[in-house]
Amino acid sequence: MTKSHFVETNLAFVKDVFYEFEVPFPPSVNGLYRVFKGRTIVSKQCREYKKTVIAIMEGLGLANKNIDDRLRIYLELHAPTKRKYDLDNRLKVLLDALQASGFIADDEQVDSLHVERGVIMSGGKTIVRVEMFL
Repeated sequence: MTKSHFVETNLAFVKDVFYEFEVPFPPSVNGLYRVFKGRTIVSKQCREYKKTVIAIMEGLGLANKNIDDRLRIYLELHAPTKRKYDLDNRLKVLLDALQASGFIADDEQVDSLHVERGVIMSGGKTIVRVEMFL
């Protein structure tokens, strides 16, 4: 006979509030940093991605919300081509961009992260759903 047990966590209840929106397909963390004149800097590609996400969040009225609750985030990544990619290499740049937009106070708030590979779409995109815990 198999025994099961219930583990109670602080993640059990979700507030009624959630946000769902689309942002571009993020660049890989492999291209996040570049060396310039002996200094390590964030690459132009990643800086441009952050600027784009900030503009989208401003357009949606979600920039500078500074949500400081514990978060559960669902991501559906739709690549622009059939080229192989690691899902996990796309997360840091995306979460950093959400933080840079002021939508979330700190990406440390993410307690649960679910990532799915979506179908290939021209131009690529990422569907983001953010839920807040009590």
